[in-house]
Amino acid sequence: MILESNPISFSGDLDRLKDFLLSPQNYFELLPADKISNFKADTEHCTFTAKGGINIALAPQDWQKDGTLLINSAKGSAFKFTLQVILIEVDRIQTTGHIKFESELSGFMALMAKKPLQELFDFMTLRMKEIMHE
Repeated sequence: MILESNPISFSGDLDRLKDFLLSPQNYFELLPADKISNFKADTEHCTFTAKGGINIALAPQDWQKDGTLLINSAKGSAFKFTLQVILIEVDRIQTTGHIKFESELSGFMALMAKKPLQELFDFMTLRMKEIMHE
């Protein structure tokens, strides 16, 4: 299953956002507080329980040369997946971005997870844009 968030466009210090996204402790600020619980983080990964009791663990890797941050599922996740935060500098002022989710979820699980995951990734990209304007 592949999902992509709605794209965002923002201006601001892209390096600040990149540093922010490398730190799992910051992910609490990207998540909808009313739809998660049990958030825990250290320097390597973060874990939380999404609405519906699904455990998710995120482990950011490193920025690639093409402006993509790879975030892998970590130990404790209900299923394996990869997130890509894709940021493209349009010019020195404007950046566009979105989140791409890839997992081998299929059938009933994919059907059940699609809408909540899509909403989560759309929320996360909007929060990234808001953080850039703080």
